Amino acid sequence: HYSPFAWLYGSSYERLVKFHRVFAWTLFILMCIHGIGMAVEYDADVFEWNGAVKRNLPGVISWILLIFMVVTALYPIRRKVFELFFYTHIFLYHCVIVMAILHHPPTIIYMALPILIHYGGLFFRMFQRAARKAVIESVTEISAEIVRLKIRIPSGVKFEPGQFIYVCFPKVSSIQFHPFSICDAPLDDAKANVVTLHFKKMGPKTFTGEFMGKQPQPGD
Repeated sequence: HYSPFAWLYGSSYERLVKFHRVFAWTLFILMCIHGIGMAVEYDADVFEWNGAVKRNLPGVISWILLIFMVVTALYPIRRKVFELFFYTHIFLYHCVIVMAILHHPPTIIYMALPILIHYGGLFFRMFQRAARKAVIESVTEISAEIVRLKIRIPSGVKFEPGQFIYVCFPKVSSIQFHPFSICDAPLDDAKANVVTLHFKKMGPKTFTGEFMGKQPQPGD
């Protein structure tokens, strides 16, 4: 499972993405209602941070960061400037969590278990990636736009037709993982650890464009 939540809920990654979007929009709307309501109803100084008594500023910072994450996640922006969306999502949500806890420390009581599950899964995946790396078996340009990529994966990894894997090419980015559908199934033991991927070159400043620009070689 890509996430411990997928295992806990017995759900697929695709369904979790839909749940993530619904949860994120719900959280964003509630934060907007809370922030605007407190400022209007109580005439609160949004920049006030008076020790343990008033902690408005961290809440405002958390809200602003979440707004930035929501804006960069909108489809037109995400499609045109994917890396802006990706890096803001990867890094800013940590800050949102920290600022929210600083804004109202008792929040940690409700967030502790989900945070432990999330970061536990995150560190486990990082360990897996470091310990079980895949290497390129071959790269073949089928046409001017289509490339066939064969990857030798670690032994013991099982896959079936129709599944997909996340590909990270460190020469492009060490933290970007992009999904590609597996195009074949293992027919015998000799091919059991090799998967075939096909992708279309999407042009400059895209992952596939950068990938081919680095001239990947077998063994990379």
